[in-house]
Amino acid sequence: LAGTDTNALRDVFVIAWREPAPTSVNPSSASRGSTTPVTINGSRFETGAKVYDVSGVLSFTNVVVQSTTQITAEVTVPAGAPLGLRWVNVQNPDGGPGVDSGSLNSCNCLTVTN
Repeated sequence: LAGTDTNALRDVFVIAWREPAPTSVNPSSASRGSTTPVTINGSRFETGAKVYDVSGVLSFTNVVVQSTTQITAEVTVPAGAPLGLRWVNVQNPDGGPGVDSGSLNSCNCLTVTN
């Protein structure tokens, strides 16, 4: 029993989080050896969210949640980064995993170019 609980039954608490769902990154490409301002669009973003590259190649700094649907940040692409798509994801401060919402119709990705 907890506190003033008097029903002698185990209480169950369910904590649910709404996962952030990024849908696009603008611009959708960045050059090797550069730092580029980007805007990530999607839904369910919370203040304090982190932006990351699923492959760990890119680094994101100056991340600011502008609204529940938009984040601005700077992405740094190392000079030796492999060329091609990098999936970008968002994690809210509650630790809930982001949803990889990329599909044929939407791509929360950034293309590394020369």
